Amino acid sequence: MLLRAVVLALLAALGVAQSDRVQLDGGELLTDVELTSFDLRHLHYRKGGDAATVSAERVIGIESARAIALCSRAIGAHDGAELLAMARAQWQAKDAVQAQQITVLLAKLWLLEGKDSSVVSLFTELQAQAPDAGVLPQLLRMRVDHGLLTGSAAGFAAASSAVHCWQQETGWPLALRFEGELLFALVSLQSAGDCKAALALLQELAPRAEAFGKPFAARTQAVLLEALARTGDGAAAQNQWQALAEDQADAFARAFALLQLGRQELAVAQTTPEDRASARRALRLFLRVAIECEAAPDFLLADALFFGAKSAELGGGVDSHAVAARCKSELRARFADSKRARQLSPP
Repeated sequence: MLLRAVVLALLAALGVAQSDRVQLDGGELLTDVELTSFDLRHLHYRKGGDAATVSAERVIGIESARAIALCSRAIGAHDGAELLAMARAQWQAKDAVQAQQITVLLAKLWLLEGKDSSVVSLFTELQAQAPDAGVLPQLLRMRVDHGLLTGSAAGFAAASSAVHCWQQETGWPLALRFEGELLFALVSLQSAGDCKAALALLQELAPRAEAFGKPFAARTQAVLLEALARTGDGAAAQNQWQALAEDQADAFARAFALLQLGRQELAVAQTTPEDRASARRALRLFLRVAIECEAAPDFLLADALFFGAKSAELGGGVDSHAVAARCKSELRARFADSKRARQLSPP
């Protein structure tokens, strides 16, 4: 039911026209476009009769009204076999864009059902069918994000497996290979792996990040600051967190920074319950993640809702209980299989 609700919302947002939209890094959204091709290097599209191109490493996700409408019945029935057959049929019809979009929808369904191994097989099949398919990195990102979202041993294992698979793709463009190294460090930190080794890797990656654009530089800085905090050297990073929180370059980095600043304020409120002002400042920071960083990974959005609820409960005020309840409701509805949803008290 959750995936079907998401699909219905997407259809409403995309409208009745057979239009596509593309989510880019930095929060930029291309709307009312027609995708013409998507590979590991470029996404080509048309808008208003004009052709345009964007580098593949900037693409976070693609949405096709026609593909979503085509798959709505299979999604409503949670029929992965039908979705897989539909994707294969699109490849036979030489419609690579629609085939890739259906593949992404199928991966979302299987991840929600806890079938990470099926997504591994899907990746393998897609790679054999189209080794240059643009959504191949997206499938691995989805596995990493979902694994970190669940926060379970199996989830961390899936995320680590996805990163290992990414690191084997030595023929991918340099920017994507760099992203694979960054994800390796991120997963190590989030899964309580070797933080010092992750820090050493991030310190090696940081000088190279700028060559791949501001979003990669901001993302690398955010994960590096997190590594410093986890290894006991985070005090000097305060001003950098503040700067990242206002930087529009990358939704991931901005969400990371806002969450870090919010947790600092929340920690003050938890140790000094009479300091309601800190709790309210924390709440504002967490709500900014939910509102301003929609393109951030799900595990960060779930954190924002979870800690937002805690901050609202501590902050007091006329609407505090309503805000806390809304955060919890959103968390349960959008991220039902997350670690944060499991940590909530029963409704």
